[in-house]
Amino acid sequence: NNKMMRMYCPRIEIIMRSALSSIFSNKRGLGHLVHTVVSILTIINFFHFSSKATLEVRSFMNARLDNVSARRLLIIRNTNDTAKHDSGRTIYGYRNPRPPFRPIESTSHKCRIESDSGNSEEVHLTTAVPHLIIIGVQKSGTTALQKILSNEPNMIKPTFKRQFETHFFDMDLRITNKKIEFTESQLCQHRKTYSEYFNMSSIQQNVSIVFEKTPSYIMYPSIAQTIDQICTWKPKLFAILRNPVDRAWSQIQMDHRYADSEKLLGIFDGAVKELVTNGFLKGPFIDRSDDDREGTLSLGQFLKRNSTIPFQFQDYTLKQYAELFVKFNGRKKNAYLLKGLYAPQLLPWVELFSNEDRLMVKRFEQFIVEENNGDRTTLAQIMEFSGLIDTHTSHSMASDGPRQYVKLCLTCESAPSAVREYLSYLYRPFNDLLPELLGEEWRDVW
Repeated sequence: NNKMMRMYCPRIEIIMRSALSSIFSNKRGLGHLVHTVVSILTIINFFHFSSKATLEVRSFMNARLDNVSARRLLIIRNTNDTAKHDSGRTIYGYRNPRPPFRPIESTSHKCRIESDSGNSEEVHLTTAVPHLIIIGVQKSGTTALQKILSNEPNMIKPTFKRQFETHFFDMDLRITNKKIEFTESQLCQHRKTYSEYFNMSSIQQNVSIVFEKTPSYIMYPSIAQTIDQICTWKPKLFAILRNPVDRAWSQIQMDHRYADSEKLLGIFDGAVKELVTNGFLKGPFIDRSDDDREGTLSLGQFLKRNSTIPFQFQDYTLKQYAELFVKFNGRKKNAYLLKGLYAPQLLPWVELFSNEDRLMVKRFEQFIVEENNGDRTTLAQIMEFSGLIDTHTSHSMASDGPRQYVKLCLTCESAPSAVREYLSYLYRPFNDLLPELLGEEWRDVW
């Protein structure tokens, strides 16, 4: 690398001097400069410079340029970020997948399972499935969406084992916080097992779209990596997000429908304390009236003190919050408030799948309003995104008015005003991370 640098740095300097000369003598020189520097950086990347060598080259170049030129170079060095912005992508690579979508293609797969005794079995999946995986979020309309999709003749849900939610990756494979390394033989076995959830005889090649939904997947970054390893046929992934205040209250009501106020306060206290313990909020957790320290207040203390801001937030970046999910020590199944921290959960999925436009994220409230008004816009986008292109002939696209076979309600199980105010304070800074991750259309949506 050092030898390469010594070879190319003088040439780079000559080219840069020429470009800088032209920029002050010709209005079109800026385009020349952009083209030149991008070409230089491409050459550097082509020869696989190490990070240290690349920094040395850039330092050498900056030292030879005046301040104005250096600032221009700094902008140009972010060419990839600029390209993402120009293509509608966020700095993390996400953009809402948009038409034209590619129709579903044949997804056959062959692999081999090696046994300990030395015997081997060839596995031939004539159609590797599923094509679409609904990864979350719990209590955000995933069941309603499953029912709607299941009524489509070409949309096929799991037929065997757990038909409602497969939980293949988190229950069968027990993928949780830690990534598991699999051998090629093990990966083949898992592909075979996964396919056994579905009735392969009912699948028509290049016509049927097979899908499954398990909304707990989104909470485990390691599941994203495992799906990428096992599902080599590259299925699409879909997540639907709901106002986290409504989501949390809906889940608590589902699990503790007949709980009295004292028990509900205890549930909230436990959930908030869990966020403090795992570093999402600053401590101490204050649940006694005689404790006048600054910290994160319990719901009960918030009501008694009429505090303006009951939470002490960490000064963390999105990536740091995402790392806390990996380290989380507790049962995510009952983490009522943790599940509403959407941006940290989604980040690993966005980084892994967005560059291929394999991840789509939609808003629950928009979907419900459309469905209740007989508008099939979002539904058509989901189906086309999964690979079912001819949606105008489907049952759902042809039907008029709200659906009668599924309950679609925005105001059901609305949280009491005090609870809503308390949780709104909690989720506000985390909701503010969504535009950075998913785009400006997610700003101030809740």
